[in-house]
Amino acid sequence: MLLVWVVMMRQIKKQYALNIFLILISCLFWSSNTHAKISHLDLKGIHELIKPEFQAQVSPIFGYTLIGTQTLQNRRLYGNYGPRNDEHYCFKGTNIGDDPEDGLIVKNDCPQDYTSEWIQRLFPSQGGTHLEINPLDESDPIARLTSEVIGKVLGRVARVTDDQWSKSADMDCLQKDLKNMMFTELLTEQFKKSYDQMKKNTQKALVDAQLKKSKLKPRLGRNESDPEFIKALESKDRTIQRLQDELAENEIDNILRTYPTLNSFSDECHRIANVLVLALQESRFEAHRYPRYLPEHVLMAFFLKKANYKSDFISIFNEMREVLTEKGIQVLVDGSQQQNDFLNPDTNYKSADYKPGELESKLQEIAEWFVQNPEDLVFSRMESYFSRPFAPILHYSSSTKNQSGQKYSDCGETSLRNFFNIVTYNQKDRIYHIEYLEKNGLSIDEKLKQFYVNHSNAADEITQQHYDDWSEVVSNRQGITYRRPIKRINGPPLVPPGNRYELDAGLDNMLNIINQLLFSKDPESSPLAQAKFRSDKLDTLCKLLSRDVLSVRLVNIY
Repeated sequence: MLLVWVVMMRQIKKQYALNIFLILISCLFWSSNTHAKISHLDLKGIHELIKPEFQAQVSPIFGYTLIGTQTLQNRRLYGNYGPRNDEHYCFKGTNIGDDPEDGLIVKNDCPQDYTSEWIQRLFPSQGGTHLEINPLDESDPIARLTSEVIGKVLGRVARVTDDQWSKSADMDCLQKDLKNMMFTELLTEQFKKSYDQMKKNTQKALVDAQLKKSKLKPRLGRNESDPEFIKALESKDRTIQRLQDELAENEIDNILRTYPTLNSFSDECHRIANVLVLALQESRFEAHRYPRYLPEHVLMAFFLKKANYKSDFISIFNEMREVLTEKGIQVLVDGSQQQNDFLNPDTNYKSADYKPGELESKLQEIAEWFVQNPEDLVFSRMESYFSRPFAPILHYSSSTKNQSGQKYSDCGETSLRNFFNIVTYNQKDRIYHIEYLEKNGLSIDEKLKQFYVNHSNAADEITQQHYDDWSEVVSNRQGITYRRPIKRINGPPLVPPGNRYELDAGLDNMLNIINQLLFSKDPESSPLAQAKFRSDKLDTLCKLLSRDVLSVRLVNIY
């Protein structure tokens, strides 16, 4: 007999019988982490801002599709990766690559071609369970990529014609442009200010040198042929020439000569530009392996994962004006009617616009419409996902960190979190309402409350931080069995005392921690604790968590 939770959700006009099998003693093996940070409701009107000849290449719709369909996640987690290959970067020298237990290198998760390397540079996804953007600090140029820089890169790539992809001279030029673009644009603001001040100082020094030269005169009683006068003139000329050369020098060469410590950053920008160009060529010449424009779509997906608001589209489009329609150009103009309409929430998609019955009754007509209007397809797909009456089910993470930073696989933790997500979820507003549990004499644990205050929106992107925060809620609890620290026959435990984490398997253990979370004031006297048998405990729990639109009951599956 296998005990599972079956959640019955009743709505006024329609009843849903949902088999949500939340197995509390095992791990879940599918994920809903398919969201970009920008809502699918914000996509209305985006596609038409791109000229038709560039839509397939740089429209944000296709970046969103890569994320929403899990295509990008599948390419990253199950793509062309294997043992470390010296030809391709695998984050060597960083924790992502070198971690002896969970690093990409030890897990043989290193790219075997340039497209896989490009995807991994943007989405290392070290845990191997869900898509994660590059988390490194500013030492990695990828981590510094802004909307503006991404727009410049995509705009430059869009200018390459089909016949140029096979010409080495054109590719060398593209690589150089991309490298220079990233290097100059990704320098820190503090450095840029320092460099600008240095240039101003050089310009001032040049003016001063020219002024001093103009004031030079032979010593009293001597003429201009005097050797000392000539020597002084020549010295000023050399100073002036040096300063003029510095100001006329290529900016990047000038920076690297003045700040030699930036050479490694320059080399990294060169490496990234090289990988991108070679990945772009793979997508053009190896269509049997990768679809055309995949590298551009991956970069757009990276933008969508980092961006937060619809206004961020203006930042990226402003740097790629050559691919925009006339309407797209007008959207960039501050205060224009087009921009106001574009940013007005009232012009976005609404959940009420999704009409599944209409879709089913006009399949051929709707299919043709979707081909011409892919943003409507994305909207309908995401609405179909979110309109399900139960909460999105989360996959476990193998990179969750405890309080001391040790990583572990949070199977039990995520199963428990899915349970609380289900019983607090409201499908209409897609929000987890922890206040639903504040009844029937329940005294909700403060950490549990705070977690759902901070992470109440089911439509938000699920990041590793969510998993780490949840680990804080359920770790280090008295009376709960954990798998770590691992007990050894001789010697101290492998982690410091008081740092207990990774929930142990077992229904009793899960019921104990649920009891602590729901009856925080006096768990030992709770109805759950007082029930003698497991079946009684489960029946009690189901009654306590049921409400008007949610009925929780236990069934047996043989």
